[in-house]
Amino acid sequence: MKYETKDDSVEAYLAAPADNDRHPGVIMIHEIFGLDAHTRNVADRLAAEGYTVLAPHLFSSKKLSASLSSQNIAAAMKFMMSIPVDKQRDEQYRADELAKLPEDEKKAVTEVNQILF
Repeated sequence: MKYETKDDSVEAYLAAPADNDRHPGVIMIHEIFGLDAHTRNVADRLAAEGYTVLAPHLFSSKKLSASLSSQNIAAAMKFMMSIPVDKQRDEQYRADELAKLPEDEKKAVTEVNQILF
């Protein structure tokens, strides 16, 4: 399903018990990789237990979808995991390491970090 706003839209997954009765509702927030098969599976399992579940895809808006693609998130995670623990709060160290990346990876890491951090 898709929710339209004035200038954008957000995709969502709705899972509900088969009986069409009223049930308690749950809003499920997905993990870093967005609304994927795992999130849908968990929503379906909750629906089988008697809950109506709405799982919005928080990265599906036009403004965020390109920057928060699976590839960009993976690149940002790889970069952040490459930073030694004792240097993770050292902005200059991170900037120096970022400068060493190829341009496409640098762009991906920068976009993700600006949105999420």
